[in-house]
Amino acid sequence: MTSSEKVALQVVQQAIALLAKWADDQVQLPFEFQSLNEKEQKAVDHAKNLLGWEENKKVGILSLLFDSVDLSDEPKKETRQQNYHPLKVIDNDDKEYPDIPYPLNSEPSSEEQQAFKAEINNAFSKYLKDNWENLSLLMLILEKFGSCLSFGESDVALVDIARTTAAIAVSLLNNPTQEISLIAGDLSGIQKFIYSISSEGALKSLRARSFYLELVTEEVVQQLLDQLQLPRTNIIYAGGGNLYILASGIEKNKIVIQQVRQQFNEWLLKEFQGKVFLALDCLNFPITEIATDEFANHWSNATKNLAVHKSQKFSGQIIDFIKPRYSHEPCRVCHRDDVEPEKLKPLNKNESDSVLACGTCCSMFHLGSNLFGVEAIVRSTREDVGSKLPTLSFKLPEIGESPAVNIYYHFFKTWKPIVTKSDMVLLVNDWVLEHYQFKHFQNVYPLLLGNYGKEGEEEPDNPDEAKGFIRAGEMARKAKGAKRVGYLRMDVDRLGQIFAKGLKGKTQFNQTSWVISPNELFL
Repeated sequence: MTSSEKVALQVVQQAIALLAKWADDQVQLPFEFQSLNEKEQKAVDHAKNLLGWEENKKVGILSLLFDSVDLSDEPKKETRQQNYHPLKVIDNDDKEYPDIPYPLNSEPSSEEQQAFKAEINNAFSKYLKDNWENLSLLMLILEKFGSCLSFGESDVALVDIARTTAAIAVSLLNNPTQEISLIAGDLSGIQKFIYSISSEGALKSLRARSFYLELVTEEVVQQLLDQLQLPRTNIIYAGGGNLYILASGIEKNKIVIQQVRQQFNEWLLKEFQGKVFLALDCLNFPITEIATDEFANHWSNATKNLAVHKSQKFSGQIIDFIKPRYSHEPCRVCHRDDVEPEKLKPLNKNESDSVLACGTCCSMFHLGSNLFGVEAIVRSTREDVGSKLPTLSFKLPEIGESPAVNIYYHFFKTWKPIVTKSDMVLLVNDWVLEHYQFKHFQNVYPLLLGNYGKEGEEEPDNPDEAKGFIRAGEMARKAKGAKRVGYLRMDVDRLGQIFAKGLKGKTQFNQTSWVISPNELFL
């Protein structure tokens, strides 16, 4: 276990102990907290001091931070009604997605609190004994039960103060600069990449491309965590083509970030002909400002810095970008024309008159046909692990001290694939704690994915084709009224404004994390 993992583990264990104490005031956990050396313990104590984690503070009912959001220029003249988070475990309940915890206009009753405490006690007696040093499982337990309870401030969730304290403590380790770094990333060109298709199977391709970009974001995050030696508690947010990570402000980390950016952009340029670009940078700021209103300005500036990279796309690959290339017959899906004619293949191998498409579009179509029912994704350096479903690969070139690396993501329609030497396992929208105890898993984490859809019927003309998600034609046939389908696109807007000015007096790191967490779960 690395030093950063030990630090994060102790913080999470202490948060679990606070939760256990709230559920049963007489409880005595028969476990010791993760032991740390003097330097590691100093980092934890400093992080707690910065965020106001004091021994006399207790777990309580969580009020909604969104009640404090005010984007108007005029000061509020009236006090808004306070709303509260219901006491509810995050669980699928045999459904694909957890229920939405709609807010309450009054605190949960004493009966509801007692029932929730009983759930916590039952889970802790069942899972803590054999998993006290399992950081990923403890974080999942904390998220399941500690997302609806506060600690310290009434509008800061226990899980968020644990996560942010761990992130700051890790960032303080071996860091003589007195600065921490906010790493920000943005995949530019997402809309163009997803929607620049016009052919049969558009629905499958749209779904696969959107899913693919989620994995691109995940791989960027994983490369940063591996090279910066950070645990996943340092991820503030990763999804929708955006990422935010907290790290130490040492100069070496800037070099790593630059190399990761170059690696991915060389790969993206080759793979997608420049349609998708990774803007990745970091902003250093004084450690003491993490718990002040000044943090909102640093967050805003970190995001603004990405605009500079977006205005200079592929400047590090300019020679390759402007190199003359032969133009060939274009792919009938994405219209790229740099693929040699003999490499264009039928998009749907089960249809004789299918259009010719490039390898990327064929793999996207094939992936879209097989995404339905995927429960586990295995990340590995091995190209073949026995999965019958499509595999996505990331072949990153050597840049500076960062060696060339081939990473493969394998998909399984079972939550417990047996894969030896897997680097990481992602369980899709899985909140079942037992699944994270599977003995063949080493590093296992939940992947929250908006993989919505209904299973389609088998195509009588193509019995060999995977059933998968319902196709647009089938939806049109089943529609009431006109035989048409509609496409709904949604976006969560103004989050940046909320961080920058909407939480007047509440723009510390803790509150910022709490705004992100429920939105990530909701989407």
